[in-house]
Amino acid sequence: SLSMLSAYVGMMVAVKANVRTTNAARASASRAFMIAFRGGGVMGLLVTGLSLIGVSLLIWFYGEPSLVVGFGFGASLAALFAQLGGGIFTKAADIGADLVGKVERGIPEDDIRNPAVIADQVGDNVGDCAGRGADLFESISDDYITAMLLGSLLLSSKGVNAMLFPLALGATGILATIAGIFVTRRWGKMRPITSYNVGLFLTAALCVVGAWFSSTALLGDSVFYAVVSGLIASLGVGLIVQYYIGINGRPIRRVAESSKYGSAINVITGLGYALQSPFLPYVCALVAIMFSYWATNASLYGLVGANIGTDVAIGFIMWGDAFGSISENGRGIAEMAGSKTNL
Repeated sequence: SLSMLSAYVGMMVAVKANVRTTNAARASASRAFMIAFRGGGVMGLLVTGLSLIGVSLLIWFYGEPSLVVGFGFGASLAALFAQLGGGIFTKAADIGADLVGKVERGIPEDDIRNPAVIADQVGDNVGDCAGRGADLFESISDDYITAMLLGSLLLSSKGVNAMLFPLALGATGILATIAGIFVTRRWGKMRPITSYNVGLFLTAALCVVGAWFSSTALLGDSVFYAVVSGLIASLGVGLIVQYYIGINGRPIRRVAESSKYGSAINVITGLGYALQSPFLPYVCALVAIMFSYWATNASLYGLVGANIGTDVAIGFIMWGDAFGSISENGRGIAEMAGSKTNL
């Protein structure tokens, strides 16, 4: 229920924010950026906040992590339908609108004469907001529950703090995300992706500080280094993704250049980079796992710390999906409205 609630509320916020973004773009790009950004921030905080609240309340009520496993199964079931159903709807509407409009009828993208454009705009919200939000809700909840289950095995040596540590990390991550959202804005002529990276690294720095205080107060051992390794791996994966899909990255330029030689070469080039892209993220995850295992003297709880470390900044990262959906919808609304202004 909480998974669906976060997805539904986040999607409704995105639907309202995209209209406001379009209207604000008539005044300035910075104003439109801030509205879209804050709308995406609501989605990120909903996913992480409701997950933490749900797991914490169930642990407080039952007092036994094994009885909270059902919460994770429920979140996984909701994510299955939301992510798969939303993703299929999104791509079907997107490709269908392009085939009918641009290919068959020669109508420009997001033209009001193409009814399929409405389904395309709805699909952005369903897939990128509702579907992705439910998926990340499931991932975070399962990580919390797994960490507390392993922590319950260490009650004799570390006490109840081993179970509370994952929840404390989640709380510090939410506070850091709030700070990052309020600080991030479009400074001067700074590009949106640069503004996003500034907020992301600020959030990560605050997460490191919060992880140090949490580990020192609750455990007092080397789990802190494991958490940092997971956080660094998460940031590394984010930067790698930006390289492969960014308009200034070499892969995108190479794929665009390959279009000169026909659609077959274009598809092969894009598929080649797609198959190449997971390698470095796997390396980041492997290094984080090995380092956390070594830093905690071969303790399984070190792997837990690294796993939770990848989640502490996920609220800010979730903003990217929601922000993209809001911005894309705003552009589509401007196109369908026949705006004469370059929005």
